[in-house]
Amino acid sequence: MRRASRVVVLTIVVVFATTAPSTTAQTVEPIVGSLQVTTVLPANASLAYVAPLAALDSLRFSVVVTQGAPVDVFVVDTAGYSAYTGPAGGSLLYYEAGTRLNTASFEATFTAPRGADYYLIVDNAPRTAGGAPGSGPVTVTVTAEVLRFPTYLIVAVVLGLALAIIAMIFYLRLRRATRAAASRPEGPAPRR
Repeated sequence: MRRASRVVVLTIVVVFATTAPSTTAQTVEPIVGSLQVTTVLPANASLAYVAPLAALDSLRFSVVVTQGAPVDVFVVDTAGYSAYTGPAGGSLLYYEAGTRLNTASFEATFTAPRGADYYLIVDNAPRTAGGAPGSGPVTVTVTAEVLRFPTYLIVAVVLGLALAIIAMIFYLRLRRATRAAASRPEGPAPRR
């Protein structure tokens, strides 16, 4: 079972460097099913991908820098994305299970705590204390896949268990009735 901290949103405040230039994700690409992209990300730039997830759906992804310095990877909801694309300074609320600072390779599976749009951000800018330097262009490969929560499977298991319980109750009642009939004499009791 996954730790509750992976399912529940953890709000961790990251103080942006006040001297860092403001960067925004120029375009937001949707993740429909799966995605694999290799691109050159200039310094002080970012990539953003959006995945509409229902509660308990997952976003499995990997970010690998094949050339250049490390990057920051964030998973945020809509409010976090608005904070990210806002002016420099302030704070960013992100999900710990889908975030790593100053990394050349990161693979994770993020499970949505509630239905919403979730953004995967690859950041090549010096925005965070202890984060990526953003000193030059990087070549990065991003793969992502939306994994839907198998609701139909859960319903099938619950129905199967309910039918098994009903069958067991029916069997036990039938067995009890058979034993009771076998222990009764067939005719009237003999007189003495």
